[in-house]
Amino acid sequence: MSHNVIFPMLSISNHGGVRILLQIANSIANKGGCTKIICPKGTYDTRYNISDKVEIVEIGPAISNKICRWFCFTILFPFYVKNNDTVFANFFVTFYASLLSRMLSKKIKIVYFIQDIEYEFFGGLIKKIAKKLCEYSYAYNKAEIIAANIYLYERLLVKNDAIKLFNVWIDEKFITTTSVEAHRQYDLIYFLRQDPRKRIDRFEKMLPYLYENNISILCVTQSLDLAERYSSQLPVFIPENDQELISLIDKCKIYLLTSSQEGFSLPPLECMARGVIPVVFECGGPEIYIEDGLNGFIVNTIDEASETILKLVKNYDSLIEIKNKAIGTARKISFSEEVNALADKVLQM
Repeated sequence: MSHNVIFPMLSISNHGGVRILLQIANSIANKGGCTKIICPKGTYDTRYNISDKVEIVEIGPAISNKICRWFCFTILFPFYVKNNDTVFANFFVTFYASLLSRMLSKKIKIVYFIQDIEYEFFGGLIKKIAKKLCEYSYAYNKAEIIAANIYLYERLLVKNDAIKLFNVWIDEKFITTTSVEAHRQYDLIYFLRQDPRKRIDRFEKMLPYLYENNISILCVTQSLDLAERYSSQLPVFIPENDQELISLIDKCKIYLLTSSQEGFSLPPLECMARGVIPVVFECGGPEIYIEDGLNGFIVNTIDEASETILKLVKNYDSLIEIKNKAIGTARKISFSEEVNALADKVLQM
C-alpha cells in the first residue's frame, strides 16, 4: 500500500479542472497520505484552497512558451519520483511524464484521471499529434484510468473497457450557501473565457440583439485582459472566492454557455444550484445533466440562443418549475462523497 501520492500538474491555476484535482489532493492528504503537487516554476497562482498538508514543489526554470515548458517538465519530473509512489496524472502531458518515470526503472503506480478529450484543445498538425498521443494514453492498460464523468466514460470505453467512472460535481457550498440577494437585478450571466472552445465570438454576435431587447448582462472572468476589454460596455467582475462568485450568480436569472466542446463544465451546474436557468449550446458534457426544456435549454444556433433568452426573460416569473428542477439536479450527487471514495481507493493501491 503506497501512501506517497504525487500530482504532476502543468499549472495550479483558477481553472475548474484544477479545483477538482486540488479537492482530491486535499482529501488524500487529510486521510494521511503524503501528498505532493509538482508543477513548473512560475505556474502556481490559484485562489482555490490547498491544504497545509499538501506540499507544493515548483521545478525547472520559468519558461513562458507553453510547449517548451511542458517538454522541460516531462523530462525533469521523473527525478522527483521515487519507487512505489502513486502518480496521479490528469492531462496527457503529465501521463507521459509519469510513463517516462516508469520507463526509467521507477516502480510506480499510475492513476490517469481524464477530465476532457484533450486533443480538442489544439488545431492543425499539433492536434493530429496530440490525438495520437491521447488515444495511446486512453488505451494504456498498465494504469488505473478514470473518466471524470459519464459522457467521457462512454466516449473512452471503446478505447479501454477497463476504464473506471468518477462523477465530477460541484462543491457543496454552491448548494448550501444561503442567498442574500432578494432581487435578481440582471437578466443574464456570462463567464468570459479566452479558451477558443468557449466561443466568446458567439457571445459577441449575440450582444446587438440582447442590447436591442434590453437584456441586462453581468459578466465574470478570471482574466484581467478580458475584464479590461469588456468593462467599457458591460459590468465585469473578477470574483476572489466562491462566496463572491455565488453572490454574483444570485443576482442573475439566466446563464449562457457558448462553448463548442466541453468535457463537463462546472459553471452551468453551479448556476443551476443557485436557481439560475442555463441556456447552453450543444457541446457534449453539459448534456449529462441538462434536460432540454425541463431544467434548462440546449440550443444550436446564435439566433436560437438569443430568442430563447428573450423568451425566458419575458416569462421569467412563470418558470418556477424549471428553476426548481435545475436546483434539484444540482443536488443529485454529493461530490464530497465521490472525492472521499476516490481518495480511499488511491491510498489502497
